[in-house]
Amino acid sequence: MMRTALLLTVIAVGMCLTATNSLPVYPPEPVYPAFPFPRIEEYNEIVNWPWGTVDMTQPPVSSPTEFSGLNVAILAASGAEDVEFIYPYIFFKARGANVEVIGVEWQQKVGVQISDWIKPTYVVDITRTCKDVHVQQRKYDVIAIVGGSWSSAVMRNDPDCTAIVRDAVHGGNTIVAPICSGNEVLVNTGLLAESHCDITGSPFSGDILTLAGGNFKGSELVVIPAQYKGMLISGNGPAAMFKWVQAIRQAIIDHR
Repeated sequence: MMRTALLLTVIAVGMCLTATNSLPVYPPEPVYPAFPFPRIEEYNEIVNWPWGTVDMTQPPVSSPTEFSGLNVAILAASGAEDVEFIYPYIFFKARGANVEVIGVEWQQKVGVQISDWIKPTYVVDITRTCKDVHVQQRKYDVIAIVGGSWSSAVMRNDPDCTAIVRDAVHGGNTIVAPICSGNEVLVNTGLLAESHCDITGSPFSGDILTLAGGNFKGSELVVIPAQYKGMLISGNGPAAMFKWVQAIRQAIIDHR
């Protein structure tokens, strides 16, 4: 009796849905604006994060040609933190560097969606894929690895991305600079296991970096381990941006 009643109820609901054509209608996918390249030289903003306020003021530009001839790669996948992407992009671009966005192959057609924490803000075109950079053995003066949890997870599990980073560090001629959870890309490179070097980044990355062999430094803003002769520079997050780019700038001066 109960089974019959249940069956009749299901049939009745189905008939109602068919009669009224009331199947759920989902809203269209939002269209996010393309990142406005190039941006103004000065990117000054106060960012209100859940855990506090961060001053994103750029260092003053003393010379717009300071980094002329410098090749910079920014490694990012969708979910990259927008302030961690925009800040180094503006810093290098405002000083005359050639800046390329390097992403995974499967995101080349759709671009990299960068986000304000978890809210998408821009779509960024990929200049080259990690595979192209790896196969062609392209060289960069600086490789910046931005944070954003999903971006970091995607990049560290891309073998071409990890090969680029590992080869750059071993080559000794490229400054490799992860920020926040971007340091997780180092986990699958073997660099932490071979050197047990000091590293900083997002506090949520501490366990995975320690398990990979790194000496996680917690809340320190910028860490430059001695093992890699000033060519590996990590920052712990948005609050470290100013000091992080200044440390990169000093390394460029020291190694030119």
